[in-house]
Amino acid sequence: MRECQSTIRSRRGGRLAVCHGSACSDDGSLTVRIAVIGSGISGLVAASELAQAHDVVLFEADDRLGGHTHTVEVADERGTIRIDTGFIVFNDWTYPNFIGWLDHLGVKSQPTTMGFSVRCHRCGLEYSGSSLDTLFSQRRNLVRPSFLRLVADILRFNRWSRRGEESLPAEMTVRGFLQAERYSHSFAEHYLLPMGAAIWSCPMATFEDFPIRFILEFYRNHGLLSVNHRPTWRTIVGGSRTYIDRLLTRFKGEVRIGCPVRGVMREGDTVRILHQHGGESFDEVVLACHSDQALALLDQPTETERDLLTSFPYGHNIAQLHTDQSTLPPAESLVELELPAARGCRSPAAGDLQHEHPPAARRRVDLLRDAQRRSRGRLREGAGAMGV
Repeated sequence: MRECQSTIRSRRGGRLAVCHGSACSDDGSLTVRIAVIGSGISGLVAASELAQAHDVVLFEADDRLGGHTHTVEVADERGTIRIDTGFIVFNDWTYPNFIGWLDHLGVKSQPTTMGFSVRCHRCGLEYSGSSLDTLFSQRRNLVRPSFLRLVADILRFNRWSRRGEESLPAEMTVRGFLQAERYSHSFAEHYLLPMGAAIWSCPMATFEDFPIRFILEFYRNHGLLSVNHRPTWRTIVGGSRTYIDRLLTRFKGEVRIGCPVRGVMREGDTVRILHQHGGESFDEVVLACHSDQALALLDQPTETERDLLTSFPYGHNIAQLHTDQSTLPPAESLVELELPAARGCRSPAAGDLQHEHPPAARRRVDLLRDAQRRSRGRLREGAGAMGV
C-alpha cells in the first residue's frame, strides 16, 4: 500500500471530490480509511462489508462485541450452555437479509416456538394463546362474558387489520383506535396494550400513544394478526454470539474493544475521531450506535442531524437471568406477561402504576433451544421485545 492522491466520484453535491491521504493498492484502486463506531448488528455488517475493499477500524466502548446480541454462558452440574438475553429469535418473513448473511457466514439456525400468555394479579385472569386448551386453562372462562368478549375482539381485530391501515387517519393513536372501534376494556388491558408494552419495552400508557397505523403494519409483518398463517421462528444454534465469532474469523479490519469514542469532528474532507488514546483522522465514519449517542458524539451537528437524531426516545430496562423453575411461564408458552395488581381491571387513569411501568415479561429460554433442554432458565425483564 502507498499514500496517494486519487479522484473518485462522490454523491456529495453531485461533484467530483478529491481525497487526499487515502491509500491505494498496487493496482491503483482506492482504499478509503473508515471508522465504524458501535459493534451491534448494524456496525458489524457495515464493518465486515466495507473491510472487503477498504481500511476499516471498528470501535466498541464495551469489553465485548455485539450490542443487543448478548449470549451468557450458564454452568450447572451437567455442563455449560449458552443463553441469549438480548437478540433471541428471528423469522423467515421479516429477516431475509439477516438469514442470507447467516448463510454466507455458514452459521446454522433451527426452528423454535413462539407463544404468549398473560397473568393479571388483580383479577386473577390467566390464559395462553398456544392452543384452545391453554386459552381456556381457567375453565370458568368458557362461560365468562368478559373473556368471551376478549376472544371475540381478538378475532375482530385480526379480521379488521386485513383491510389495511391506510383507511385510518395518520395521526390516530392506539388509544384513539380502541375508543373509535369500541373494543372491550378486557381486550385493551389483557391483550393489545400489554403485548405492545412488552414488544417495545415501554409502559402501557406510552404504547397507547403509538400511531395505530405503524402498529398494524408491524403486527401484520410479524404474523401477529393471524391464528394460523404465521412465520417460522428460528434461533441460532449455540447462541447468537456464534455469528459474531464466525464473523471475526473473516474480518479483515481492525477491532478495538474497550475503546469508547469521545467525539467526532469534521476536518475539511476528513473526519477526526477522538478517543481515550488521543485522536486520528479517517476519510469516512459510520455511526452505528443509538441516535442519542450519535448526537452526543458529533461536534457542531447540523440542524438536520439534530432534528433526526432527537426523534427516537429511549427507556431503561433491567433483565434478570436465572433458573428458578417455580416462577416459569406455562410449559406451552415462551413469553408470559405479568400485570401488576395496582392497575389490573379498572379503566385507564393517569398515574396508574401499571400504565406508568412496563408489565413484567417472562421468557422461557429452554423452549428456544431444543438442543439445550437440560436447563430451564428464565429471562425476566421489566419489559422487552418478544424475542427480537
